[in-house]
Amino acid sequence: MTARSRSPLWFPLLALLLGLVLLVGCGGGRPRVRSGAASGAQQVAPAEQAGSAADARDGLAADLPFVTQAAVGQGVSPPAGGAGAAALDPAPDRKIILNADISLRVENARDTMARLQSLADFNRGYIVDARLEGTDEDGWTGQVVMRIPAANYHAAIAAVRELGTVEQERQYSQDVTDQYYDLETRIRIATEYEQQLRELAQKAGSFEEWLKLSQQINEVRVEIENLTGKLRRLQNQVEYSTLNVAFRQPPAGQRGEERAGLWGRITHAFRESSREVWEFAQALIVWLVALIPGLAFLAALALLVALAAWPFWRRSRRLRSSAPGAGMPPGAEPPPGPGQG
Repeated sequence: MTARSRSPLWFPLLALLLGLVLLVGCGGGRPRVRSGAASGAQQVAPAEQAGSAADARDGLAADLPFVTQAAVGQGVSPPAGGAGAAALDPAPDRKIILNADISLRVENARDTMARLQSLADFNRGYIVDARLEGTDEDGWTGQVVMRIPAANYHAAIAAVRELGTVEQERQYSQDVTDQYYDLETRIRIATEYEQQLRELAQKAGSFEEWLKLSQQINEVRVEIENLTGKLRRLQNQVEYSTLNVAFRQPPAGQRGEERAGLWGRITHAFRESSREVWEFAQALIVWLVALIPGLAFLAALALLVALAAWPFWRRSRRLRSSAPGAGMPPGAEPPPGPGQG
């Protein structure tokens, strides 16, 4: 067989051998799919799925702190379980004590007092203290201290403002969250300690031991009652806000002056000035009349003194008139006596 006839036979055999080599190389060297690199449309063999799951767990364990921080920063709860997925305690419920002081100028103090009492009843509150004093001529002043549920605090303040003209308003609050939860914790710890003491008292081997444990139980019980009382008072202050409302009704003349114009104010000022002058004159007359008894007593005393001194005064005058040279003008010589010439 010539060389020209053999060449076509070796070419197909060489191509078949090269194809087998390529097929074996591709089947033994298939790449493994890494976690997070393959899409949902890719198909993976079971053995490779197990390896990919292991790689994914390793990657998640390494990236878990970062995932937790990112979730917290975005307002998302971290995954439950795991070393880096510790549950974060939610923010405690804030305990705020709300108070307000409001001063009003009103037209009718009695009506304002009644409306404040109705306001407290409507808001499911109660009156702690209420007073009203004054007259129509001098004006009225009043004060009401009420406790209102904290949920109705702002609505109650808005209703109080509608009762008159606000002259002064002050709102202030106090955050007692730490104090409140501290009392709760102390009560819980003391209650658990009391329960332990009671269990020990039931197992006491002697009367002395039982008596000592009973004394400790009583001391713990007293402490629990004191803490519970403080907690209840604090809870009451948080649940009920305090509104201190002071109001005044001006005198009738002052209310008329506020409503009148310039001429009315001038007329009112003239009447007030005339009234003050007349009141001063009346006071002066009363004072002078009040002095009459004193003046009469002083006059009688002076008369008695004059009557008592009258004889002495007459005697001294007679002696002066009978003395030589008495009655002569100053510088004149007395007349010569008998035998003098």
